[in-house]
Amino acid sequence: TYACLATDSKDRDHLVYRGGTSPPKARYERRLPDNAFDRDVALSHITGITPRYTFVNANLVVAPDDVLYAGFMYYHNPPGASQGVCVIKSPDGGTTWTGVDDSPITLPLAYDKKHAPPHGKKMPYLGSLTVMSDGRVAALTNDHHALADGHYFSVHDGKAWQATALGQFMPEDWCLMQSCCTCDATGRVLIAGSAVPRAIAEDGSTWSHPHNEIFLLTSTDAGRTFTAQQVSDTDPTTANWLANISRPGPNHDLRTPLLMWTHGVKGDGCAPPDETQVWAAWVGG
Repeated sequence: TYACLATDSKDRDHLVYRGGTSPPKARYERRLPDNAFDRDVALSHITGITPRYTFVNANLVVAPDDVLYAGFMYYHNPPGASQGVCVIKSPDGGTTWTGVDDSPITLPLAYDKKHAPPHGKKMPYLGSLTVMSDGRVAALTNDHHALADGHYFSVHDGKAWQATALGQFMPEDWCLMQSCCTCDATGRVLIAGSAVPRAIAEDGSTWSHPHNEIFLLTSTDAGRTFTAQQVSDTDPTTANWLANISRPGPNHDLRTPLLMWTHGVKGDGCAPPDETQVWAAWVGG
């Protein structure tokens, strides 16, 4: 479940997802141009506990020269907590994996702050990864329980992560919640996310709350500063949430990203079938 698929310049498909033997973990598979799968590797595991449920939110991006970056988180229940987020690198298109700084690792990887981008300490989530226009990898992390300082956009400079806290760029009294990032063909960093008024964030009722709205944060200086604007039309009865945005890759340049989100209720399982819409907007220049 929760799969992320990317194709490199050699037409190899790379897949990360939540699966495998219980408890599920972040896994990686590679498919060659002749449709043969030749890699199937567990990337992460949780130590010291046997959880009933895990969530990894695995994400994968392809950099120039087909370098892969995979990110995942370590959420488990019990006790209903996230240990953190890790990002690793494959310099040879998925054959071997290292730390982002080229340091050796052993797979499957237990949470290790050495391989963690900056993230909150209460309930850290991975938003997504992206590749900057100069080939550097960037990670977006969210912490839904740290309202003031739980959201970071971080770029790796080859040695360490350089982080920007995103809360300072949101309109007054708005708290960013779930978000993801991309870098377009002009080098702009774009962050698509849902946000709620601070009073709602403070009482913890954010999931599908009708005051969720979609915001786009834009940076023209490689993620050091951002401007934020509301994209969704306010509907006081229905949430605009669960944002996503087009990602860059070696097979296309991202001149006109597409921002998508859900307009609807949280439902109950797979019901109701007719009360959720998917909205979209092109991101212009």
